[in-house]
Amino acid sequence: MKIERAVIKEDILPDKIKAILDALIKEKNLAIKGGVARTVLLYYMKQGRKRINEKRLEIEKDLSDIDVIVLHSQSLARSKEYLIQREEILREVLSEFISEGIRFDGRDIEPVRGSLLRPEYKQKTLTKILRTRDLTINEVVLIPESNYWTAYFSKRCWRDLLCSIGMLTSGGWKTIRYDAGRMIPTNYGFYRLLKFWVEKKVGRIWLPKWMIEVHLKEIERRNTVEGASLGRYSRVIVNQYRNSSPQIKKRWMRALRYLGFTDLESFEIFAKEQELLDALQNQEEFLFEENVSLFQMIEKTLHERKKKQKDREERKKRMKRCLHKFSVIQCNGCERRCRINKCLYCDYVEKRGEFQCNEIFRTGDWCRDPSSLISFPRSNSLQHQLVQQSVLLL
Repeated sequence: MKIERAVIKEDILPDKIKAILDALIKEKNLAIKGGVARTVLLYYMKQGRKRINEKRLEIEKDLSDIDVIVLHSQSLARSKEYLIQREEILREVLSEFISEGIRFDGRDIEPVRGSLLRPEYKQKTLTKILRTRDLTINEVVLIPESNYWTAYFSKRCWRDLLCSIGMLTSGGWKTIRYDAGRMIPTNYGFYRLLKFWVEKKVGRIWLPKWMIEVHLKEIERRNTVEGASLGRYSRVIVNQYRNSSPQIKKRWMRALRYLGFTDLESFEIFAKEQELLDALQNQEEFLFEENVSLFQMIEKTLHERKKKQKDREERKKRMKRCLHKFSVIQCNGCERRCRINKCLYCDYVEKRGEFQCNEIFRTGDWCRDPSSLISFPRSNSLQHQLVQQSVLLL
């Protein structure tokens, strides 16, 4: 990945953003990500006479939280105490903004192993950070350097901020899963992708129709109860947007209906449905409470990583022992019409080369498949939905 660099002049930025940057300028081995970083890069583009939608700027600069990356030198478990100390310091530094209602807690601090201080590690660390963002428009960070801020970003971040496109990357370990060797969004991936459209931070999202169909078939195969087509993230939507404006709620239902994830039109009825599902399934709650600590987030991450590693090792053992019996899946997702040989017993996939769909994901090159860009038409009737999705594939 080639990384671009831009020195930021604070006089072009809104007062709130400048105040946040001034508060963090003395912090070492830290990077700002998320909404602050995107907003700063958009203002830099505007200064360079790029055509930036003013409404989009207003939405981006209306910050709800401050997201940072804190670098550490050891494993996450061994760095826990150091990171918790950094959390305390940063909460004090940002106390003025927290008191004004801008969220900053453990959910907004991302620990990354590496260093931005030592030149021999800086490029590698920046590459690692940018490659593990969830969406291409998030492949940008701000770093304090000699009392000024520098933006580091990918070319596709620049492109998609200008084009207002939401596209998942292949580097987000929680946002992508594999189906017959093909990358598709996880429940969390769908949630993140739709969230940016609902909040008007992108105008279109890249999401091929076949990925939606594969997802819905998997939901059906697992006999998931009706209404839980995004798993527990349907509940997250309800919790996070319960007090949002009617317009935002309508946009959520418009997107979910268009993709076939619900047939409900009312956000309030959708919310009640999710509450009933929670009661029926008696599942554990997400971290919905306020002021979630970094300690809680680290423990959760360590648990998830351990489980993921265990699942990966068990899958490898199962594939190694398996006497494969293959079935053929005819994929009609693109013009290649790939024939995929998948084992009936262990899900092993024979691959002679990388699938084109995975290459598009890996490179973030939606330009190779522009027909899969979705803008969500205002009509939510099922007939209109099917017609529109068919047109997108022509």
